[in-house]
Amino acid sequence: IVGADQIEIGIGGNGTTVPTATLAAPFQHNDPRADLRLTIAGDGNTRHARPDPVLVKLIVLGFAAREAAISGKAEPLIDHYSRQHQTRLAKLSYLAPDIIGAIMEGRQPPSLSGRRLLRMAELPLAWPAQRQALGFA
Repeated sequence: IVGADQIEIGIGGNGTTVPTATLAAPFQHNDPRADLRLTIAGDGNTRHARPDPVLVKLIVLGFAAREAAISGKAEPLIDHYSRQHQTRLAKLSYLAPDIIGAIMEGRQPPSLSGRRLLRMAELPLAWPAQRQALGFA
């Protein structure tokens, strides 16, 4: 049962009887346009168990875009993207090292999606401000 602020999962029974056990977990949906993911952490602190492949790919592409911009050489990973998109990608390479590490380890906040990260209009340059804006603080 999905409620406004919690999810209940029945375990056991045969579907027609009352479950033998029920698990309830708090639920918060911040952005109705974002992809929904259900993650249940043992300490009550909701984090992803595995790295999000979209976020990881964006970080890799970000470093490739930055390298291409600095060197002036073509980079096959990003050549098919527009200049505007390459600029957005390159900005991701300036994320705080702990944010990049958390993304690579799958420890980013549940509200951080690839779409949100890439479309963030003004990604702060200051690392503390990045942590705050992306939900790490």
